[in-house]
Amino acid sequence: MKIFLFLTIFISTLSASAFEIYQKPPPKQRPLNMFSVRVLSEFGASGKFTNDAGQKDFAEYFVFLGASYETRYNITNYSDRASVSVGAPISVDAVILDDLWLSTAIAPCLDFNYGRKSTFNNIRRSGFSIGTGYEFRRIFQVDYPKWMSGMVVRLGFNALVNSVTDSEYHFLIKVGVPKKFGVGENYPVKNYNYSNLSFSINYVFTPK
Repeated sequence: MKIFLFLTIFISTLSASAFEIYQKPPPKQRPLNMFSVRVLSEFGASGKFTNDAGQKDFAEYFVFLGASYETRYNITNYSDRASVSVGAPISVDAVILDDLWLSTAIAPCLDFNYGRKSTFNNIRRSGFSIGTGYEFRRIFQVDYPKWMSGMVVRLGFNALVNSVTDSEYHFLIKVGVPKKFGVGENYPVKNYNYSNLSFSINYVFTPK
């Protein structure tokens, strides 16, 4: 009788605990705010656009100084070890294009994140992210008044440097996926160019 009573109490307690765990909602994931800067570290060909003559064209540019802001939202996370997220970094750059001009860009992206900063609660010593998106850029120069667009791939690395001060380094590499198209009077015989062939390195800050 005592054993039966003990088993009844034990099973009831276990059932109540399991029900409480089941009913408890998963922890809410906070968005991750990221500021990034680049100094003399982005260059290449812009995305394709249509010029005034109705032809496909691109602009070769070099970023003298630039900054971006992005709020990253996790769509799903895997036991706080990894996540899939969406974001749309907004950039403002000082671009060298024959002269110094202002440029803005926005790039909706989808990323897979693992390790440190993959979720709000992940405080491992290192982590990485990889993703893809589509960038829309505008350079405020009289000859390039249109939005230029192209696909981008990005790869991020971050690691804890000092656990006492919580200092870290966080780099984000962005590469434009090149698109081949023909130009000139002899097209399609031999003249081709590649739009959107670009590269940048960003140093990222993630405020606490």
